[in-house]
Amino acid sequence: MYLDEELNDPAPLELTDKEVFTGLLTAPKTVFRFIHESRYDKYGSVLLGLAGISRMLDNAASRGMGDNMSLWGVLGICIVAGALLGWLSYYIYAALIGWTGKWINGQGDSSEIFRIVTYALVPTVIGLSLLIPQIAVTGNALFQSDADLSDLDTFSTIVFYASVVLEVGLGIWTFVLLVIGVAEVQKFTYGKAVLNILLPVLVIGVPLLVLVLLLQS
Repeated sequence: MYLDEELNDPAPLELTDKEVFTGLLTAPKTVFRFIHESRYDKYGSVLLGLAGISRMLDNAASRGMGDNMSLWGVLGICIVAGALLGWLSYYIYAALIGWTGKWINGQGDSSEIFRIVTYALVPTVIGLSLLIPQIAVTGNALFQSDADLSDLDTFSTIVFYASVVLEVGLGIWTFVLLVIGVAEVQKFTYGKAVLNILLPVLVIGVPLLVLVLLLQS
């Protein structure tokens, strides 16, 4: 009986580094199964550092950091702070997914989920390359709150908005990978994985929003 069960067990996956990254597009479920089962974390620190830089740059643009700083100043702060501290928010988010996932019978712990989150961020890291054409056509205006992009020439307008569309597409890809990865680790359906991904936002974000509204009133 034991031998029969052992023979029926699926063979452990073996993927090369190249197959891990290309598989995130072609076979993400298989890749996340491999990452989970083998505890694969190669390049994890690099991915988190780059994802942290991307997050800091997004914050810089939304907060208008370029209003009071030069382009190089904004980039310098975002690169240093993002690389050193950007990973922290993802670690906290992974811990919250693990915590709220227990409420709906999730099986993964925070370290396993953190590993999945790291590789789900690959599209976000790829999106950093889109910053080059955006800065090339807008300069520091990209990080200014009152920037007027209506005076761009036709070519620059096409380049800018095409990169924005691609950035949105990469963001959707990141979310899809996160759903697949969480479903694999937590042993959830995709619908339940989406719920698990949103629960930390609801549990933390909604009370904070209510508190802010109360303080403002």
